[in-house]
Amino acid sequence: MFDTQPFFQCLLNSISDSIAVIDREGVIHYTNKSWDKFGSDSDNLLPRSWFGSNYLKACDDAARAGDQLAARASDGIRSVIGGLKESFLLEYPCEFQNIRYWFQMQVNPLECVSSGYTIIAHQDITERKRTEEQILALSKIDCLTGISNRRHFDEFLRSEWKRCQRQNQPISLAMLDIDHFKALNDNYGHVSGDECLKKIGAVLSRYTRRPSDLCARFGGEEFSVVLGNTALDEAEQIVESLLSDIRSLKIPNVKSPIAPIVTVSAGLTTVWPTRDIDETSGVEAADILLYASKAKGGDQISCRILA
Repeated sequence: MFDTQPFFQCLLNSISDSIAVIDREGVIHYTNKSWDKFGSDSDNLLPRSWFGSNYLKACDDAARAGDQLAARASDGIRSVIGGLKESFLLEYPCEFQNIRYWFQMQVNPLECVSSGYTIIAHQDITERKRTEEQILALSKIDCLTGISNRRHFDEFLRSEWKRCQRQNQPISLAMLDIDHFKALNDNYGHVSGDECLKKIGAVLSRYTRRPSDLCARFGGEEFSVVLGNTALDEAEQIVESLLSDIRSLKIPNVKSPIAPIVTVSAGLTTVWPTRDIDETSGVEAADILLYASKAKGGDQISCRILA
């Protein structure tokens, strides 16, 4: 009978990926040095020797305990063993010593030995995933102010709106616009205008620290604030304080007919989301209220509940 151990050792031990070879029942017949090292480095979370243990059973046990990724792994491995798929890929996270790592599992039949074996490879893709996460985070940030951009605002509002609808909670939405920003740019230059936007973004970020809150640069000199699970009275106090803090910055704008410093107008609406009212309606209502504040002279807030 063909002795697979020397063959596996020659073929797979030099590979940097963590490799295990299983039979049709899921029993492990070989693990390479990288797999064994991964087990020994995992603070006893994993067996130090997998030889002879059943990998499919380990996945099934984890799936029964509620691990959905383990269930997907189990199904994927069986689909390759049964010939339903030529290969199977799965990316999954792991945490060791409070550090998050990412791995990719690849499952393929080991046809060069016989039809009875399947190879499972685990590749560390942590650096790639961290880079992807950094790129994704950067894509949500306004480069000038450092707060969220319009894209992230749209995504966040949609998600928070649905959450508040499920939990029957109010959501408050404020639209803000710098009064006579053109006068500031014309008088002091665009560099001063940019510095003004940065300072206002910093003020907004101090008022949106909860997971249910977000501030964003909506476009130009216009900003937006989302306050999840926040009724109108509380939201109005927050926005009033926010406008007061912006006045306290005393950013010069001597050409403004309102005051010789930068001021902001705001429109605020509070909604109990239902299937009949979507997030677009909330934005439109807050925007209408913003222009009502502008029409009344600026440097103030207009608010109402959207029913």
